[in-house]
Amino acid sequence: MDTRAYALAVNLPRPFRLARAADVPALLDLVAAFYAGEGYPFDRPAARAAVTELLDDPGRGWVWVVERGARPIGYVVVTLAYSLEYRGRTAFVDEIYLLPAERGRGLGSKALALVERAATATGIRAIHLEVERANAKAGALYRRRGFDDRGRLLLTKLLPARGDASGTTRRGPGGRKSPSRSRGGRGRRA
Repeated sequence: MDTRAYALAVNLPRPFRLARAADVPALLDLVAAFYAGEGYPFDRPAARAAVTELLDDPGRGWVWVVERGARPIGYVVVTLAYSLEYRGRTAFVDEIYLLPAERGRGLGSKALALVERAATATGIRAIHLEVERANAKAGALYRRRGFDDRGRLLLTKLLPARGDASGTTRRGPGGRKSPSRSRGGRGRRA
């Protein structure tokens, strides 16, 4: 993590804080709740490996915990990439989730503002996210925060997990096929 990103991380506004290894069990519970609510498959060991890998390499992205008091009530995952089209680094809001009882209090908007601030501070040129078509409430939030439909489709080809030569698939998010060891799907609940 570069110095600017670290400075931003240690000065996160409440109720957000940088996730650490000790948060993995609570994060997995939140991820499981998110995926269950969306009807996505959830593989706890695979999710644990993915979260741990991201926490171990901040150059890949950021994981923030959202808390009420000392209790985790949500999380934000941002992954980093590079784009010729956008002439530099880009960020992808991979997942943003708040427990249902915590929604409608402005935390989703604050989370997106934090993503934008962190991205700007670290020289990121564009922020991407995806939303389930049926999730009109989250889509409206994202549009209010300045995200727009650029007239493109996000197409995805899921590949077998490392070490899985079988390439077998099963139904994943939204009824789509996914590798048998996929870590789950996408969607947003803010």
